[in-house]
Amino acid sequence: MAALLGSVITPSAAADGGRRTNHCINRAGADLNELYETNDAFATPFCGDGHVGDWWRPLIRWVGAATHEVIPERYQPVGETPQLDFLAKLESARYAIDAGTDRQQTFTFDADELLIATGTLPDGTEFVAYTPRLHPLMAGDHTIDLYATMSAESWDGLGLEEGDYLPRGELLLSSVQLTVHR
Repeated sequence: MAALLGSVITPSAAADGGRRTNHCINRAGADLNELYETNDAFATPFCGDGHVGDWWRPLIRWVGAATHEVIPERYQPVGETPQLDFLAKLESARYAIDAGTDRQQTFTFDADELLIATGTLPDGTEFVAYTPRLHPLMAGDHTIDLYATMSAESWDGLGLEEGDYLPRGELLLSSVQLTVHR
């Protein structure tokens, strides 16, 4: 199932003239800004602060088994692993900022336009994390709705429940908050 990477962001003043730097630290203690080699602010359930002028990145993380051992009988994956199957079927990601307000903006990125990281977690599950880079927002509170569009259903190999697959088509994965400070 798609899950957001839980993290904490801590802006701090850098030695180069007081410019703020962002540090989004995930639950495992990894600094996402170092991992992605960026000073951009991140928008996740636990990273949700930035400053005027900051570029920013909404981040989604999908987690699945290393094998297709637990999938429905009728399911025919196209990738050798659930991770490769997910990547083969991810068509695009859409981000609706401040939906339903006079500040609403929507951005859609094809999968090949996203910064994608893959790997294996200590428990043996595999992950795919993906993010675009978005322009700075004005000061204030913002809501970001994160969608994925899949070309076909994709099962994570972890179980046979509703939360273990993504259906074909567009699906709202999460909504996150981003507060932009002056």
